[in-house]
Amino acid sequence: MNEKIEKEIHKLSSKTNSFIDTIFSNPYFKRSTQFGSIISDFKETVVFENTGLKNYLLFIVGFVVLLLGLISIENQVFLLYFLLLLLIEVSIFFYYKFRQKIVITITSSGVELNTSFYNWNEIYEYGFLITPKHDYESYVLLLFLKNETKFSFELNEFNNPEEIIETMNFFRNKFISNS
Repeated sequence: MNEKIEKEIHKLSSKTNSFIDTIFSNPYFKRSTQFGSIISDFKETVVFENTGLKNYLLFIVGFVVLLLGLISIENQVFLLYFLLLLLIEVSIFFYYKFRQKIVITITSSGVELNTSFYNWNEIYEYGFLITPKHDYESYVLLLFLKNETKFSFELNEFNNPEEIIETMNFFRNKFISNS
């Protein structure tokens, strides 16, 4: 047990159900042990990509474009709005098509966050720093290494961040049982 890392983890606030935390949206830390370790579909390598927001955004804008397109057939005033939203839809599509993807790869030997690889025997602890917002929660994956360094990795636009921790727990337990 590394006391220096444990003190740093302890400094991160844990979730309380107080009224003040609800109002001010105080961030809190959840350790990996607070999550399960079951995965539904076992593969030797599990890959997570940040594609969550793209599908939602394209659907919403596409639906509005479709509605305005139908209205613009009868009313020429809406034709300009239709063309403008169609241009926005195409811009969003190309933005997501050519932007840099964030990839998390989890295997029985470790975790790769974009291009940085961390072996299970290097990792002391990991978990989420969660910042509640009014309509969503922002997740940051924190990795504490045994050499007392800490890495943070924002999980914006990931569909189910908790599934990432559960998969990490599964492969870490598998690594420990094979050691």
